[in-house]
Formats: sequence, structure tokens, C-alpha cells
Amino acid sequence: MAGQRERSIAKISRPRLGAAVLPRPRLFRLVDRTRSQPILWVTGPPGSGKTTLISSYVECKQLKGIWYQLDAGDTDPASLFYYLGLAAKAAAPRFRRPLPLLTPDRLPGLPVFTRRYFEALVARLPTPFVLVFDNYHELPSDSPIHDVVREGLTQIPEGGVVILISRSAPPPSLAAFQASGQMGMLSWDALRLTPSETRALMTLSTGRRFSIDTMQGIQAKTDGWTAGVVLMLQTMKVGSDASTPTRTMSESVFDYFAGEVFAKLARPAQDLLLRSAFLPAMTVRMAEGMAGAHDVGKTLGELARANYFLSERPGSERIYQYHDLFRDFLLSRAKERFSPAELSQVRHRAGTVLESSGRIEDAVDLYAGAGDWAAVQRLILTQAPVLVGQGRSRTLQSWIERLPTTIVQTDPWLVYWQGTCRFFSGSPESLASFQKAFEMFQATGDHTGTLLAWSAAVEMMTLYLTTMAALDPWIEWLDQRVHSDPTFPSVEIEARVMTSAAAALIHRQPSHRGLRRWMDRTLVLSDQVTDHTLRMRIGLNAVNYFVYLGDLRRAKTLIDDVRRLADTPETSPPMAIFLAMWEACYHWLTADLGVCRTFVPFTVVG
Repeated sequence: MAGQRERSIAKISRPRLGAAVLPRPRLFRLVDRTRSQPILWVTGPPGSGKTTLISSYVECKQLKGIWYQLDAGDTDPASLFYYLGLAAKAAAPRFRRPLPLLTPDRLPGLPVFTRRYFEALVARLPTPFVLVFDNYHELPSDSPIHDVVREGLTQIPEGGVVILISRSAPPPSLAAFQASGQMGMLSWDALRLTPSETRALMTLSTGRRFSIDTMQGIQAKTDGWTAGVVLMLQTMKVGSDASTPTRTMSESVFDYFAGEVFAKLARPAQDLLLRSAFLPAMTVRMAEGMAGAHDVGKTLGELARANYFLSERPGSERIYQYHDLFRDFLLSRAKERFSPAELSQVRHRAGTVLESSGRIEDAVDLYAGAGDWAAVQRLILTQAPVLVGQGRSRTLQSWIERLPTTIVQTDPWLVYWQGTCRFFSGSPESLASFQKAFEMFQATGDHTGTLLAWSAAVEMMTLYLTTMAALDPWIEWLDQRVHSDPTFPSVEIEARVMTSAAAALIHRQPSHRGLRRWMDRTLVLSDQVTDHTLRMRIGLNAVNYFVYLGDLRRAKTLIDDVRRLADTPETSPPMAIFLAMWEACYHWLTADLGVCRTFVPFTVVG
């Protein structure tokens, strides 16, 4: 979807620099000196020029690499790896095989997965390379991303550098890198403009020369704060001799925006700013959708050229993003101008614009903020299969948790997806969700939901229950269902049901009259489905079955088939372990102990 692609581009693209960017060779030299260390932490208040500095440095040095813009939504490690995979594909298109997704079954081994992922990621980047994490301060203190970044930083080879840009000091999880001397620091003291830099910025921004007294006055009032210098220049009346500012800098940046920028705009332009501020990032078309005006592009272009209101990122359409300071002001002013009902409408409109543009994650935030639970529910149900396929079950779970409990508990699909999010934890709550969803689907006559919930519940029981007697009523239900109606809504649903059924029968009722028929059917369906994990489950179930029958020749053929299928990054650790287990079992049964041991991850003593 084009909108989702634009969101991805904005998240993994370096900001485009405007014409009025002050070169800072003094700071470039400091960054150069830290390049001997694999990590650089850049910290300073908003408006201190952190992002502009690093972006201009990367451009000046012509460094290749990846730029990742963090935000408050980055709480799901699977989302981080998903977007990093997109960035890697853009940075190194010659590598056709994509980086692996963090599927839920890989979560127990997250530290190992992270180290291997970053090892593979940096191997695709040309040396020297740079990996930038911007807006690191946006991460909540308890975000698991901190631990992911810590593990990833251990895999940075010589010639690579990771730059983390933040308003705050490094989190405790990264303190060891600073203590060991692996992390260089570029702090607010270094970022402050020197008097000569202040004077150069003043000339660059206005095209005029200023007296030493004027420069010294601005330097004293701003303390070298880049945004403050730019703001003070804007307060000078056009046509004055610019010997002194016409007023002192506001004690509050909000006062400046209110008096010197916002109040001077015509009402339609004010409305554009207030409404479009609800969009985290936008194209001209998206801003037009919020304001209903047709000169939006001109207004946004003028703000972008001012270089501190708006940043611009590449894409098939220009993508704009308000500076945090300015956006905070606009959102606060919107709450003052609009009534609660109008504010809700604006939020809903922003959600609609985001949704129609394919920016689903942002749309969920806006709809939730507006209390439009029906819209949030609708997006969850349409996006759940996509998120699960990308391994982003934690993101899906966080969306479901935002809904009122009464809505979740009365929608069988929400209950089903809630169970899916918790599947690999093996929790009783997950099984209870599938059981409840199964009953609700049956009551409403939803055959697709009923079969999927049955399959998920039975799969959980075969994997996690110590007593298999609980499978008997579920097997009986399917017997009756197949006898009365042997059809299925789709090939994939039939494959899922048959695979779960075969596994249940192998574990609980191996003499069941339908086992061989259902097993043969799963093998036929295996060639018709595209889900990699499902195909491996079918193959491993079949190996289990033919080993049980003592047909080792057929079991070996199936093992070889599954081995070829497993040679891909899509293969999850549990599937790889199950395959190794059955390979070891086969060689043990054929009395080849030496080969058997090569598939066993531990040494048998005794």
C-alpha cells in the first residue's frame, strides 16, 4: 500500500537538508574523533541542532548506512526489526534474501536473535557505514527496545559507527558502553553555537550582515541555542537596521510561536496548521485532506524553507514533519480553539486521512485519542493477519488492550486474535481465549472463525498440555463436523484444521480410523499452501506418523523434504529444533548413533 510505503520511507530516511543549514566544521572534527569508537551519543535540548548536525555530517562525509527515526510507538521489537529490514533492503538492494522477521516463537531467544540479526545487517552495509537512531528519547523507559539496541551494539565491526540522538542521557542499559570507553559523547556544551557560529547563522538565515553588538546580544540571550537564534531573528522587523532586536526573546518558545508566527497568519493558514498538526507526518495531499484548502503545498514549502518549523523527507511525494516544539504548540493551541466536540471531529478526520493514506499505526492512535472505538476495532480486525504475518503480535496485542474490555469480550474475532498474540507463551489465558472464541463463533454461525479457533485450540493443547485427554471432545467435534459437512472455506483453513487434527490423533488416538486419511490429505494440501510454518508442521507431523508406523523409508523421504524446506530464514527455531529431533530419532532407529549425535544439541552421558 502506497501510504504504508510512505510511512516506512519517512521512518527510515535521513531528513533532507534545507538551503539555510550552517556548516559546523568544529563539530564535524569532534564527530571524526569519536569515529574510533563504535558508538556516539548525541544529546541536547530540542532545537539544539542535533539531527541537522548528524544529517549534514553524513551528507558531507558521503557515508552510507541506515537512518532510523524512533517514536513512542516503538515498543514492539518485531516492529523495529521489520522496519530495519526495509531499511536494509533499500540500503543494499543487491541482497535478495530479506532479513528474518522476529516472529513470536523467536521471542524466548531474543538476545541471540538480535545479535545474529545485527551481524547480518551490518554485513550488508559497505564500510565505512553509519547506523543512526534518531529521537532515542521517545522510547519509554521500560521499552524492550533498549535491550535490543544494547545487544545490537555488540555486533558493530570496525569501520562502522552507531549514532544515537537524544534529548537525554544514555539509559542504564547502555551505561556499560560509556564506562568501557566504547561510547563517545557529544553533549549540549559542544552543540552550543560559538559567537562566530551565531554570527554566521544570522547571516545565512537573513542574507544580511550584523554588528558585533547585535551578535553578542543574541548570543547572550540564547546561550548558543540554535532554535533561539533563529526565533530571535524572526522577531526583528523587516526594514529595520537590525542593530538590535525589537524585543527580547520570549521566556517561552510558545509565546514566540503565538505572537510572531501564528498570530500573523490568515485564519485559513492557522486552521491548516492546527488541523495538520494532528498528523505525525504528512504529504501535501494529506494536509489538504485535513484543511480542505488547495494552497497547502505553498504554505508547507514556505515553512520548510524556514528550516525550523518543518523537516522534509524524501519519497514519491514530499513528506513533511513539524518540529516537535512547533507541533506541541499547535496541538496546545488546537485544544484552546476547538470545542471538545470539534476536537474529537478533527482527531477522527486525521485518523481517516491517515487510514486512507495507509498509515494504519498512526490512524489507530488518532482514533483511540478520539474515543472512536468502532474505528479502532475495525482496523484491528483488518490488520491482524498482516501484523501476525510480520511477527508483530505485541503491536497487535497493544492495540487490542486499548479497547474497552466490554468490546473485546463481545467480539469473537478480537478474542481469537487476543489468544493468537499469546500463543507462544503457552499461557492458559491463550487457550481460554481460543475456547471462548470457538464457542462464540459457533453461536453466531461463523464457520471460518469456528474452524480457525478449533485448530488453534487443538494445536495449543498438543504443544503445551501434559494430559491429552482434553483432546477427546475436540476430536469428536471434528468427526461430526466432517461427517455432516466435509467442505472448508479455503484450502489454507482446511490445511490448518487437518494438520491440527492429525497431530491430535497421533498424540491421543493413533488408532483412529480417520488418521491415515487426514494425514494423506495434509500432504496433498501442503503443495497448495504458501504459509512456510504450516508446510513445515505438515511435514513434521507426517514424519512423526510414519515413524510411529515403522515406515522408516517414507519417514526419511519426508525428512529430506522438510530439510530442503527448512533452508530459509523463515524457519523458526522451534521448527528447526523439531526437525533436528526427528532426524536424530530416525538415525537412532536405524542404529546410526554417530550421525544421531550430530543432530542432538547436548551430549548424552551414561
